[in-house]
Amino acid sequence: MEAADRFTKEIPLQLVAAGVPPQLVQGLGSVPPDVATKLDITGTGDLGARLVAAFGPAIQPIVANIVNGIHAAFSIAIASTFWIGIVGAVVAAVLVVFLHEVPMRQTFEVTDYAPEPAPGAAPG
Repeated sequence: MEAADRFTKEIPLQLVAAGVPPQLVQGLGSVPPDVATKLDITGTGDLGARLVAAFGPAIQPIVANIVNGIHAAFSIAIASTFWIGIVGAVVAAVLVVFLHEVPMRQTFEVTDYAPEPAPGAAPG
């Protein structure tokens, strides 16, 4: 599952878990595109201030709950992407156990090697 899909599915669950009334969670799901663009819930900065600016001061008492719910949903979505890396690391660790050790060569033999005389040196 892609992180964006997981994020979209987790937002309502985490908002309710954070104490946001279910009626408001359903209302947030039908936010017009222009308001959603102004909110930019995955951006940086003060999300609480953007929520109050978009929905008015009446939402102030539950802004902290909404922000906590969105942060929890984002954290879960990002954490779910690490499973691919964890599985890859486990597979690599198991494969390393089965690698056969091949000893390096013990000797170094050079044949037909004669050093070049230094420039200007007498042949000798």
